[in-house]
Amino acid sequence: MSVTYAQVEEAALSFPGASKYIMHGYPAWRIGKKFFTWVRPEENALIFHVGSIDERDALIDSDPDLFHITPHYRDHAIVLIRLAHADMTLVRAALERRFRAVATKKLLAEYAAR
Repeated sequence: MSVTYAQVEEAALSFPGASKYIMHGYPAWRIGKKFFTWVRPEENALIFHVGSIDERDALIDSDPDLFHITPHYRDHAIVLIRLAHADMTLVRAALERRFRAVATKKLLAEYAAR
């Protein structure tokens, strides 16, 4: 199992309203004007917003080779998904969950109509 940056980018840009921009000198994606996700280059890991720090910690406990955090994310409900250990089913599910959290009603309706 392994997911490439190109696969993440293709999946991220497949959502209605998605666009690429530069954040902290690196490519990232947004939905409309809201932050969607990015691949943290130092770890080749996808940023995945979760519901709570407890959920994040449970994911890390369940598979520490796949999920981790850095000190920067310690106080946030965010987990990093190591792309070298991920598959596209997981990445797509993470992106869809984030999309549903940040998309407008119009974009959600467009997505549902696909």
